[in-house]
Amino acid sequence: MNATTTCPTCGRRHRLRRAMTPAPLPLFAWAARHPRPPAIGARLLLRADMLDAEGEPRACIAIPGQRVPLAYPNLAAALSALRAMEAAHASR
Repeated sequence: MNATTTCPTCGRRHRLRRAMTPAPLPLFAWAARHPRPPAIGARLLLRADMLDAEGEPRACIAIPGQRVPLAYPNLAAALSALRAMEAAHASR
């Protein structure tokens, strides 16, 4: 038995479309099955708006949750501080 309806535009009888079947899983259930990506940690930045004495961009460490990055005199100092932060976080 096919259900039909009269079209208001052309006056002909047309078959009704099938109703879509509901999804078998609740909404966003796929997100619970997939692991989250690792959280973003501290990032090393070169800030052109913070120049050193020679006019070079200053090396900074941006820590999530802090508004102002930590500025260092050179790239080597920033890298060593970043390694120390990562080592302290890993030892917890």
